[in-house]
Amino acid sequence: MTEKDIEEVEEAVIDETSEIELLSEDTDTTSESSENAEQVEEEQEQEQQEQPVQQPKDPLDELTYQQLVDLVNNMEDENRHLQLENAVFMDFLKNYSPSALDGLDTMINYALSLATKQTTLAMKSSSLMSATSRSSTVGSLGGSSRKSMIMGSLPSINNLMEGRGPKINISTRTDMIVKAIEETQQSLDHFVKKSLRLKRNIMSDLQEFKMRETDIIDTRNVFEHLVVTQGLDKLTQRIPAEKWIRFMDDWLKNAALAMEKLRLRTASLKLQYRKVSATLIQRQELGENVHAVDFDQLEIENKHLLQKIDQKQIHLLELKRMNGGANLILSKHKKYLLKQQVDYNKIQVGITEKEQQIHELDEEHDKVEEERDKAKEKYENFKVFKSTYRVPDVMDYVVLKKELDELRKNIKIWQRRKNIQDISLNASIRQMKNLTASSTVDPDWLQDPPPEIEDQWL
Repeated sequence: MTEKDIEEVEEAVIDETSEIELLSEDTDTTSESSENAEQVEEEQEQEQQEQPVQQPKDPLDELTYQQLVDLVNNMEDENRHLQLENAVFMDFLKNYSPSALDGLDTMINYALSLATKQTTLAMKSSSLMSATSRSSTVGSLGGSSRKSMIMGSLPSINNLMEGRGPKINISTRTDMIVKAIEETQQSLDHFVKKSLRLKRNIMSDLQEFKMRETDIIDTRNVFEHLVVTQGLDKLTQRIPAEKWIRFMDDWLKNAALAMEKLRLRTASLKLQYRKVSATLIQRQELGENVHAVDFDQLEIENKHLLQKIDQKQIHLLELKRMNGGANLILSKHKKYLLKQQVDYNKIQVGITEKEQQIHELDEEHDKVEEERDKAKEKYENFKVFKSTYRVPDVMDYVVLKKELDELRKNIKIWQRRKNIQDISLNASIRQMKNLTASSTVDPDWLQDPPPEIEDQWL
């Protein structure tokens, strides 16, 4: 809004106040004429009683019910529009010209009183007009001049009350509405920012309260478990002070560690916030320093970059084509390489098998060499023994043969005796088990008895 528009609004308000004052003077004159009219009415009451008065027809009676509903809806819409327009005018005057609102309430009340007077005067004027049309004596009393005085004041009242007074032009109204919209938008943005800030604060408080609640619950559970349950002395039924002191020391250490972690996190968040704020301020400064020429320059640079991008796209397509051919050749060589790799692996396996066979053959060769050396040594010994061997006498052989037979007979005899002793031993063991009522063999049963006991048995 410019100063010129503000002056136009003030002039319109001043014109309205001046017209209201003129209307007040007209109403004073009409009040005098109304007194004369009352006298005329008293004189004409008798004639009105004699002749029936024809009442004017109300135009609303000719309308249907739906037309009346539409008319009421239209009047309500117009009333809402006027209220909105008046609210915009009032806000504009409060912000830019508060002095123009001085005495506005009194003028509004006065205008409302004029409206009520207008209705009463209109009713009285209609009755006077009907009376003068039927009576010839009213003209001689000067009723025509009073009627013209009353009717002369009515148009000014109607003009003011029906909105045909001084008005504000469309451009000024548009500027006022745009200004009101901007102010409303600013207040709305401020309210949204304030609401978001309040929401963030409330969310942070809720999160803090939840963390506190969880910490308190965990601490209470740990305290009840370690101090109240496990720390209770069964003899004295009391909690030792050492348990409580140890629990508090541990809890304070954990709290200090948590505070240190939160302090480090807060410091990192502050540093991150400073960096983001610096970048935001830098972007805002760049946005303020940018002009239309910079946008043109950027557009030209974008065109050059688009051309370069097209060239790079063409070059990229060529490279893709070359890459496709190279991939075909590479796939062929890969297949050949895989085949060679398989052959190499087979050869490598064969080499390892051959090396293992060679190692086994070397070991077998060493064994054969050892056996050969042993056989050679045995052969040499046998050869020496053969060269030095003497056949014994026949009698010596016969004696040795006889001794061998006797030894074999003794072995058989002693073997039979051993079997007999085993049988007797098993019988004795069974007898001892029966006597002792045990299922196991005691080693003391197999030991030789002392000589004293043996003498007693004998």
